[in-house]
Amino acid sequence: MALLITIMILSLLIVVTLEFGKSMRQHHLAAANLKGGEQLAAIARSGISVAKALLEQDGKDTPGDTFFDEWATLSQADLSGLFSQGSLRLTVSDLSGRVQINSLAKSGAVGIGARAILTRLLFSGEFAIKDEPEASAIVDSLVDWLDTDDQELDFGAENSYYRSLSPAYGCRNGPVQFIEELLLVKGVTPDLLFGTADKKALVEFIT
Repeated sequence: MALLITIMILSLLIVVTLEFGKSMRQHHLAAANLKGGEQLAAIARSGISVAKALLEQDGKDTPGDTFFDEWATLSQADLSGLFSQGSLRLTVSDLSGRVQINSLAKSGAVGIGARAILTRLLFSGEFAIKDEPEASAIVDSLVDWLDTDDQELDFGAENSYYRSLSPAYGCRNGPVQFIEELLLVKGVTPDLLFGTADKKALVEFIT
């Protein structure tokens, strides 16, 4: 009986020890992941600060921009010495020649001009668009997505349309936060936004 009790106690201690070791290993991995994530986030924030500083200094030093400026060649810079762990690669892209999506909802000549430019761009034959009415419908839907009212344009869509979808969601009625958000807009497809084998990607022409 004493031997059986001893074996049972040893077995229990072994099981408890193994579970404790497993639990400690999970906590150790979680802590390591958290530490790594914080380090990478700090590196990313540092990269943004470096790029902003370069652009600010460039604005003070030169009145115009060229592809020979320091910000334009930043992707070729060796930044390996900045951090003991992790790596950083920076690229600054000039978006001044792209269509500003959020300007579509502006009033007056700015908004009208941006809509006309985007409509012509969509109907240029370079994108996955069938005809001009489809291009106009997409532009109207984009304007409805951006403006603050609930009044639909002729070919647009507001909350009533998006609430009828499955899953349902609301119309932003405000500025686009990121380009991929456009996939939520009526008529904007992945083929249009990101291109296909024989059609260009709209994402390369907008900001």
